[in-house]
Amino acid sequence: VNVVFSKANVGTPLEAVDTNPILSGVILETLVTTANTNAGVASGFTGGDAGEGLDLDGVFPYASNFGSPGAAPTPVRDAVFTPHDGTPGLTFRAPNQIPNWFGANFGSTTNDDNLESVMQSIRWDTGGGDNGDVIIDLANLEIGKQYQLQLMFADNGTARGFDVFAENQLIFDDFNPGPLQGSPQSQGGALLTWNFTATDPVLNLHLFGPSAPFGDQNPIINGLTLEELPIPEPATAGLAMMALAGLGLRRRSRKA
Repeated sequence: VNVVFSKANVGTPLEAVDTNPILSGVILETLVTTANTNAGVASGFTGGDAGEGLDLDGVFPYASNFGSPGAAPTPVRDAVFTPHDGTPGLTFRAPNQIPNWFGANFGSTTNDDNLESVMQSIRWDTGGGDNGDVIIDLANLEIGKQYQLQLMFADNGTARGFDVFAENQLIFDDFNPGPLQGSPQSQGGALLTWNFTATDPVLNLHLFGPSAPFGDQNPIINGLTLEELPIPEPATAGLAMMALAGLGLRRRSRKA
């Protein structure tokens, strides 16, 4: 990295200004990122209420509960979770299910109780080859629209890990949900969040185990949400302040 400080070529009437550059210190930081610039973000959550780790306020084309076929729609804030087999536009391949996999204890609010029901069950498969992974497709996306995907997991140990792909891109390498849940595990869940702009009408998700360095390579899924992100509004106030600042500089330069 080359950093150059040079004397300013200042003319009248500011010739008396000291133009000798100085430097008090410098910091160069190495940022740790994955190789994929579209990488997902792993975190934990502790319940269904605001401030407990999940974004459940907004518009959700998909909010799905896996492993509980025929379950009633379950609202958690703005997201209404429907069973995987009753969600229009959602298709999947994960032949195994456990309805009572996880005994969640997130709290006593309605949102916590409903989220406990969502996280109780899983779909899963053995992590082996093209016919042994969890594959989920979400249809009817609007090309060019921005979305936020949340994949939700709850495990009963810390030995499980797998890779997560979206649109044939690796968005998280060696995802290990157990430690993200905290201790005790029953009071937390694991979350993988990925923001993206749709380039085709179907979002393709693939949870793949064999390449992950874990004793248990069987991918699981408890729930997911897909949220439409609002289009950012122009920062009109900031633009106005910049315009005023520019006008002030122009006036001062004219006086000089």
